[in-house]
Amino acid sequence: MQTNAAGATRDEQHSLAPIQLEASFRRDLASIKRGQGRRLALALIGSLVAMAGLLLWMKSSDGRSGYAAAAQRLDSLYAQQEAAFADCTLLQPIASKQELRTAIEASSQHLGKAYEKQLAPCTRALVILERQLAEMDVPISMGHRVEGLRHATGALNRAVGRYRSYLFDPNRAYDFTTATPHIDNVVVAWNNYDIQRHNTFNALHAATQARSVK
Repeated sequence: MQTNAAGATRDEQHSLAPIQLEASFRRDLASIKRGQGRRLALALIGSLVAMAGLLLWMKSSDGRSGYAAAAQRLDSLYAQQEAAFADCTLLQPIASKQELRTAIEASSQHLGKAYEKQLAPCTRALVILERQLAEMDVPISMGHRVEGLRHATGALNRAVGRYRSYLFDPNRAYDFTTATPHIDNVVVAWNNYDIQRHNTFNALHAATQARSVK
């Protein structure tokens, strides 16, 4: 009887062995999967971080090149117009608006109605300049500055145009008192244009330099 009992016990142990091995195998497999899952998760997180860093670097690099290209285009635009500006007192370097006023008043007094021909190159240069500014491709953060410069250019051209219309009118003799409001409007428009021009140039070049040191 004891022999039979011992044999039965051994049979039961042998019959349970595959089940125990299978359970152990499943535990080991689950552990491996958990380990692989953590490794995969860490690898995925690492890839995302690297990708984010790359995108930030590319965005920063594009930003630098965008500002530099815009500054270069604006410099080139004015360089191309240099010959046209040379024929227009309003677009030449002037120290102050008072000097511009004095120059316009002196020319108006000396030339009278013929001063209209002296202002004609200004109109042509301003029309071209306004169109080229409208076509400029600049970074979004600088769009309002270039647009402001374009509007100031158009306003100056309209002020010059009104003065030219007065001078060109054959039915009206030149009168300094009548011409003075037109001269005032031209000087005010030029002053706003000059401020916008300096601000736009300075902002673009400052942005280019700031991003080049990052």
